[in-house]
Amino acid sequence: MPSFNEIIVIYNPISTGGSKANAEQFAEQLAKQMPGQKIKVMRSEYGGHAEKIAADYTAKKGTWLIVSSSGDGGYNEVINGILNGQTNGAVVASVLPSGNANDHHTAMGSGNLFGNIEKVKIQRIDIIKAESTVGGKPWTRYAHSYGGFGITPDTVRELNTKELNQFNEKWYVLTHLLKFKYVQLKTGENIYRYTSIVFATIGQMSKVINLADDASPTDGKMEVYETKYQSPWQLLRLLFKASFIGMTESKRVTTYKLRTVAPTLIQLDGEVERLDSEADITIRCIKRGLRTIL
Repeated sequence: MPSFNEIIVIYNPISTGGSKANAEQFAEQLAKQMPGQKIKVMRSEYGGHAEKIAADYTAKKGTWLIVSSSGDGGYNEVINGILNGQTNGAVVASVLPSGNANDHHTAMGSGNLFGNIEKVKIQRIDIIKAESTVGGKPWTRYAHSYGGFGITPDTVRELNTKELNQFNEKWYVLTHLLKFKYVQLKTGENIYRYTSIVFATIGQMSKVINLADDASPTDGKMEVYETKYQSPWQLLRLLFKASFIGMTESKRVTTYKLRTVAPTLIQLDGEVERLDSEADITIRCIKRGLRTIL
Protein backbone atom coordinates (compact mmCIF):
# COMPACT_ATOMS: atom_id res chain seq x y z
CA MET A 1 0.00 0.00 0.00
CA PRO A 2 1.43 3.45 -0.91
CA SER A 3 2.85 5.48 1.98
CA PHE A 4 1.17 8.70 0.77
CA ASN A 5 -1.87 9.46 -1.32
CA GLU A 6 0.60 11.30 -3.53
CA ILE A 7 4.12 12.76 -3.43
CA ILE A 8 4.30 16.15 -5.16
CA VAL A 9 7.70 17.52 -6.20
CA ILE A 10 7.56 21.24 -7.05
CA TYR A 11 10.31 22.93 -9.04
CA ASN A 12 11.02 26.51 -10.07
CA PRO A 13 12.01 26.79 -13.76
CA ILE A 14 14.08 29.96 -13.18
CA SER A 15 16.00 28.65 -10.17
CA THR A 16 19.78 29.05 -10.24
CA GLY A 17 20.31 25.65 -8.61
CA GLY A 18 19.06 23.11 -11.18
CA SER A 19 15.59 22.90 -9.67
CA LYS A 20 13.90 21.15 -12.60
CA ALA A 21 16.64 18.58 -13.23
CA ASN A 22 16.90 17.80 -9.52
CA ALA A 23 13.13 17.38 -9.22
CA GLU A 24 12.91 15.01 -12.20
CA GLN A 25 15.89 12.89 -11.06
CA PHE A 26 14.51 12.80 -7.52
CA ALA A 27 11.06 11.64 -8.71
CA GLU A 28 12.62 8.99 -10.94
CA GLN A 29 14.70 7.59 -8.07
CA LEU A 30 11.72 7.62 -5.69
CA ALA A 31 9.63 5.72 -8.23
CA LYS A 32 12.28 2.98 -8.33
CA GLN A 33 12.47 2.76 -4.54
CA MET A 34 8.71 3.01 -3.93
CA PRO A 35 6.90 1.10 -6.71
CA GLY A 36 3.18 1.76 -6.64
CA GLN A 37 3.60 5.15 -4.99
CA LYS A 38 1.93 7.96 -6.94
CA ILE A 39 4.44 10.75 -7.66
CA LYS A 40 3.85 13.99 -9.52
CA VAL A 41 6.37 16.65 -10.65
CA MET A 42 4.85 20.13 -10.83
CA ARG A 43 6.21 23.37 -12.23
CA SER A 44 5.86 26.60 -10.23
CA GLU A 45 4.50 29.08 -12.76
CA TYR A 46 4.83 32.35 -10.83
CA GLY A 47 5.82 33.84 -7.48
CA GLY A 48 3.49 32.38 -4.85
CA HIS A 49 2.36 29.46 -7.02
CA ALA A 50 4.13 26.86 -4.85
CA GLU A 51 2.28 28.31 -1.87
CA LYS A 52 -1.06 27.94 -3.65
CA ILE A 53 -0.29 24.34 -4.65
CA ALA A 54 0.56 23.47 -1.04
CA ALA A 55 -2.58 25.21 0.27
CA ASP A 56 -4.75 23.30 -2.22
CA TYR A 57 -3.50 19.98 -0.86
CA THR A 58 -4.36 20.92 2.73
CA ALA A 59 -8.03 20.97 1.66
CA LYS A 60 -7.91 17.33 0.52
CA LYS A 61 -8.45 14.37 2.80
CA GLY A 62 -5.53 11.99 2.97
CA THR A 63 -1.79 12.19 3.59
CA TRP A 64 0.35 14.14 1.15
CA LEU A 65 4.07 14.82 0.89
CA ILE A 66 5.16 18.04 -0.82
CA VAL A 67 8.84 18.23 -1.71
CA SER A 68 10.16 21.65 -2.70
CA SER A 69 13.04 21.40 -5.17
CA SER A 70 14.35 24.83 -4.25
CA GLY A 71 16.34 26.94 -1.86
CA ASP A 72 15.02 28.46 1.34
CA GLY A 73 12.69 30.87 -0.47
CA GLY A 74 10.80 28.21 -2.43
CA TYR A 75 10.51 26.07 0.68
CA ASN A 76 9.18 29.11 2.54
CA GLU A 77 6.32 29.29 0.02
CA VAL A 78 5.46 25.64 0.58
CA ILE A 79 5.37 25.82 4.37
CA ASN A 80 3.26 28.99 4.25
CA GLY A 81 0.79 27.23 1.96
CA ILE A 82 0.59 24.32 4.38
CA LEU A 83 0.30 26.37 7.57
CA ASN A 84 -2.09 28.99 6.17
CA GLY A 85 -4.23 26.39 4.41
CA GLN A 86 -7.11 24.22 5.61
CA THR A 87 -6.62 21.12 7.74
CA ASN A 88 -8.73 18.48 6.07
CA GLY A 89 -5.69 16.33 5.32
CA ALA A 90 -2.19 15.71 6.67
CA VAL A 91 0.40 17.52 4.56
CA VAL A 92 4.07 16.78 5.16
CA ALA A 93 6.83 19.07 3.84
CA SER A 94 10.33 18.37 2.64
CA VAL A 95 13.04 20.22 0.74
CA LEU A 96 15.38 19.04 -2.00
CA PRO A 97 18.20 21.64 -1.95
CA SER A 98 18.24 23.34 -5.36
CA GLY A 99 18.75 27.04 -4.70
CA ASN A 100 21.36 29.67 -4.01
CA ALA A 101 20.71 29.49 -0.26
CA ASN A 102 19.98 26.14 1.36
CA ASP A 103 20.38 27.01 5.04
CA HIS A 104 17.52 24.80 6.22
CA HIS A 105 18.95 21.73 4.50
CA THR A 106 22.51 22.54 5.60
CA ALA A 107 21.47 22.88 9.24
CA MET A 108 18.93 20.05 9.43
CA GLY A 109 19.32 17.68 6.49
CA SER A 110 19.84 14.03 7.44
CA GLY A 111 21.74 12.99 4.33
CA ASN A 112 19.21 10.18 3.87
CA LEU A 113 16.15 11.87 2.40
CA PHE A 114 15.24 8.96 0.09
CA GLY A 115 15.42 6.45 2.93
CA ASN A 116 13.45 8.63 5.33
CA ILE A 117 10.68 9.17 2.77
CA GLU A 118 10.50 5.44 2.05
CA LYS A 119 10.26 4.73 5.80
CA VAL A 120 7.80 7.64 6.27
CA LYS A 121 10.06 9.03 8.99
CA ILE A 122 8.02 12.13 9.82
CA GLN A 123 9.34 14.63 12.35
CA ARG A 124 7.66 17.65 13.88
CA ILE A 125 9.85 20.74 14.04
CA ASP A 126 9.40 24.24 15.45
CA ILE A 127 8.18 26.99 13.17
CA ILE A 128 8.40 30.78 13.47
CA LYS A 129 5.20 32.81 13.10
CA ALA A 130 5.32 36.56 12.41
CA GLU A 131 2.26 38.82 12.75
CA SER A 132 1.99 42.52 11.93
CA THR A 133 0.28 44.78 9.36
CA VAL A 134 1.10 45.43 5.70
CA GLY A 135 -0.81 48.04 3.72
CA GLY A 136 -3.09 48.58 6.70
CA LYS A 137 -4.21 44.93 6.74
CA PRO A 138 -3.36 42.10 9.15
CA TRP A 139 -0.35 40.11 7.93
CA THR A 140 0.78 36.64 9.02
CA ARG A 141 3.69 34.64 7.65
CA TYR A 142 5.77 31.68 8.76
CA ALA A 143 9.47 30.87 8.61
CA HIS A 144 11.00 27.40 8.69
CA SER A 145 14.42 28.58 9.89
CA TYR A 146 14.96 32.24 10.71
CA GLY A 147 13.90 35.84 10.24
CA GLY A 148 15.26 39.26 10.97
CA PHE A 149 15.36 43.04 10.75
CA GLY A 150 18.12 45.43 9.79
CA ILE A 151 21.09 44.44 7.68
CA THR A 152 19.77 40.97 6.75
CA PRO A 153 16.54 41.91 4.88
CA ASP A 154 18.19 45.03 3.49
CA THR A 155 21.00 42.95 1.97
CA VAL A 156 18.62 40.27 0.67
CA ARG A 157 16.49 42.91 -1.05
CA GLU A 158 19.63 44.32 -2.68
CA LEU A 159 20.83 40.88 -3.82
CA ASN A 160 17.42 40.08 -5.31
CA THR A 161 17.95 42.89 -7.82
CA LYS A 162 21.27 41.43 -9.06
CA GLU A 163 22.31 38.57 -11.29
CA LEU A 164 24.50 36.60 -8.91
CA ASN A 165 27.32 34.14 -9.27
CA GLN A 166 29.77 32.70 -6.75
CA PHE A 167 32.20 35.56 -7.36
CA ASN A 168 30.10 38.74 -7.41
CA GLU A 169 27.72 37.78 -4.59
CA LYS A 170 30.36 38.27 -1.89
CA TRP A 171 31.34 41.62 -3.41
CA TYR A 172 27.75 42.86 -3.42
CA VAL A 173 27.31 41.78 0.21
CA LEU A 174 30.51 43.53 1.30
CA THR A 175 29.75 46.82 -0.45
CA HIS A 176 26.20 46.83 0.91
CA LEU A 177 27.40 46.17 4.45
CA LEU A 178 29.63 49.22 4.24
CA LYS A 179 26.68 51.40 3.14
CA PHE A 180 24.08 50.17 5.65
CA LYS A 181 23.36 52.31 8.72
CA TYR A 182 20.65 51.02 11.06
CA VAL A 183 16.96 50.29 11.59
CA GLN A 184 14.91 51.90 14.34
CA LEU A 185 12.53 49.70 16.33
CA LYS A 186 10.57 50.23 19.51
CA THR A 187 10.74 47.79 22.43
CA GLY A 188 8.55 48.72 25.37
CA GLU A 189 8.60 52.51 25.63
CA ASN A 190 12.07 52.94 24.12
CA ILE A 191 13.26 53.35 20.54
CA TYR A 192 16.59 51.73 19.70
CA ARG A 193 18.87 51.76 16.68
CA TYR A 194 19.76 48.24 15.59
CA THR A 195 22.23 46.99 13.05
CA SER A 196 20.48 43.65 13.14
CA ILE A 197 17.94 41.52 14.98
CA VAL A 198 17.82 37.85 14.03
CA PHE A 199 15.47 35.21 15.44
CA ALA A 200 16.16 31.58 14.53
CA THR A 201 15.47 27.94 15.31
CA ILE A 202 18.56 26.61 13.50
CA GLY A 203 22.26 27.04 14.15
CA GLN A 204 23.42 28.51 10.84
CA MET A 205 22.31 31.16 8.35
CA SER A 206 23.50 32.84 5.16
CA LYS A 207 25.85 29.92 4.41
CA VAL A 208 28.68 31.11 6.66
CA ILE A 209 27.24 32.67 9.84
CA ASN A 210 27.24 30.29 12.79
CA LEU A 211 24.56 30.85 15.41
CA ALA A 212 24.08 29.12 18.76
CA ASP A 213 25.59 25.64 18.58
CA ASP A 214 22.96 24.30 20.99
CA ALA A 215 19.99 25.64 19.01
CA SER A 216 17.19 23.07 18.95
CA PRO A 217 14.46 22.86 16.29
CA THR A 218 12.08 21.06 18.66
CA ASP A 219 12.28 22.82 22.07
CA GLY A 220 9.58 25.42 21.36
CA LYS A 221 11.99 28.33 21.71
CA MET A 222 13.83 30.56 19.27
CA GLU A 223 17.19 32.23 19.75
CA VAL A 224 17.18 36.02 19.37
CA TYR A 225 20.39 37.82 18.38
CA GLU A 226 20.22 41.57 18.96
CA THR A 227 22.99 43.82 17.66
CA LYS A 228 22.67 47.48 18.56
CA TYR A 229 24.02 50.01 16.08
CA GLN A 230 27.64 49.43 15.05
CA SER A 231 29.86 51.11 12.50
CA PRO A 232 30.39 49.18 9.24
CA TRP A 233 33.88 48.15 10.32
CA GLN A 234 32.62 46.95 13.70
CA LEU A 235 29.94 44.98 11.86
CA LEU A 236 32.50 43.35 9.57
CA ARG A 237 34.50 42.31 12.61
CA LEU A 238 31.37 40.84 14.19
CA LEU A 239 30.51 38.89 11.03
CA PHE A 240 34.08 37.61 10.74
CA LYS A 241 33.84 36.35 14.32
CA ALA A 242 30.43 34.80 13.64
CA SER A 243 31.84 32.90 10.65
CA PHE A 244 34.52 31.18 12.72
CA ILE A 245 33.36 31.19 16.34
CA GLY A 246 29.62 31.79 16.17
CA MET A 247 27.22 34.28 17.70
CA THR A 248 25.86 34.23 21.23
CA GLU A 249 22.11 34.76 21.50
CA SER A 250 20.81 37.72 23.45
CA LYS A 251 17.84 35.70 24.68
CA ARG A 252 15.93 32.47 24.11
CA VAL A 253 12.17 32.99 24.04
CA THR A 254 8.82 31.72 22.79
CA THR A 255 7.45 35.20 21.99
CA TYR A 256 9.17 38.42 20.93
CA LYS A 257 7.37 41.77 20.52
CA LEU A 258 8.43 44.97 18.77
CA ARG A 259 6.90 48.02 17.11
CA THR A 260 8.02 49.76 13.94
CA VAL A 261 8.82 53.47 13.86
CA ALA A 262 8.80 53.81 10.07
CA PRO A 263 8.02 51.33 7.27
CA THR A 264 10.40 48.47 8.02
CA LEU A 265 11.71 45.46 6.12
CA ILE A 266 11.42 41.99 7.65
CA GLN A 267 13.10 38.88 6.30
CA LEU A 268 11.69 35.37 6.69
CA ASP A 269 13.86 32.60 5.21
CA GLY A 270 15.17 34.97 2.56
CA GLU A 271 11.74 36.37 1.63
CA VAL A 272 11.36 40.10 2.34
CA GLU A 273 8.25 42.15 3.20
CA ARG A 274 7.81 45.80 4.19
CA LEU A 275 5.78 46.27 7.39
CA ASP A 276 3.73 49.39 8.03
CA SER A 277 4.89 52.38 10.05
CA GLU A 278 3.80 52.31 13.73
CA ALA A 279 2.89 48.63 13.42
CA ASP A 280 2.99 46.14 16.26
CA ILE A 281 5.04 43.02 15.53
CA THR A 282 4.69 39.68 17.31
CA ILE A 283 7.13 36.88 16.59
CA ARG A 284 6.24 33.46 18.04
CA CYS A 285 7.90 30.07 18.04
CA ILE A 286 5.25 27.42 17.40
CA LYS A 287 6.49 24.23 19.03
CA ARG A 288 6.68 21.33 16.58
CA GLY A 289 4.25 23.12 14.30
CA LEU A 290 5.39 21.56 11.00
CA ARG A 291 5.36 17.94 9.85
CA THR A 292 8.48 17.30 7.82
CA ILE A 293 10.81 14.63 6.47
CA LEU A 294 14.48 15.60 6.54
